[in-house]
Amino acid sequence: MRSWFFVREGQKRGPVPEDELHEMLATGVLSPEALVWTAEMKQWRPAEEVDGLILRDFPPPPFPSPPPINDGSTAAPSIEGYRPSGAQARPWVRFWARLTDNFLFTFIGGFILGILYEPVLKIGDVLLGIGLLFVYIFAEAIMLSSWGTTPGKALLRIRLRRQDGRKLSFSEGLMRAFHVWILGEGLGFPVVALVTEIIAYRRLRRKGRTTWDDEGHFAYFHRTVGPLRTIATILVLLCFASIWIWEKLVNS
Repeated sequence: MRSWFFVREGQKRGPVPEDELHEMLATGVLSPEALVWTAEMKQWRPAEEVDGLILRDFPPPPFPSPPPINDGSTAAPSIEGYRPSGAQARPWVRFWARLTDNFLFTFIGGFILGILYEPVLKIGDVLLGIGLLFVYIFAEAIMLSSWGTTPGKALLRIRLRRQDGRKLSFSEGLMRAFHVWILGEGLGFPVVALVTEIIAYRRLRRKGRTTWDDEGHFAYFHRTVGPLRTIATILVLLCFASIWIWEKLVNS
């Protein structure tokens, strides 16, 4: 007899014998929309889509669908035709995506400030960077609510959604961005940021989720990053670094 795994209340459970799974579905303990998996299946599927799993003589009462499984060990269900692939807990991919976004925004923001009010550039790199990272909170909320991703995340094939698969609202994106700024980036202060990033890295590796995504019930969706995108990311970061070094040499 086959053994089954299932998702209940957002948690992966099992294994249980097939007849026990039949009983859980028949009595309404488990929703027909609940994700299930056995060794013969390639991916998780709702129980109602698996032939012979639900005994139609005993229709279970309707239950709300559980949130998609995204604990980092299994690829999450596809969203809007975007099918995740590989492990879903990828702290380094997320780090390079955010670093790309931060570099891009601070470069564009610094360029605009230099045109509109050049004296502001004299306050120092650290203070200017902290100020621009704070402004980026609002820019990121707009991008996440509109596109479900950011330039850096899109480059590294990342999407961010609510656990029901829908895009974040602006308020949800803003709340999340503030949490990342405080708990992940240490308000932009270099030494504090190093500590908060290490803590976030260890939690993501251990639990498959960051504190801010867990509290907001948000889900990351990764796709495998190929060599071309990896090279493109490296070139983008090298370009920003070269511009920064060139500027320092010119102004020294």
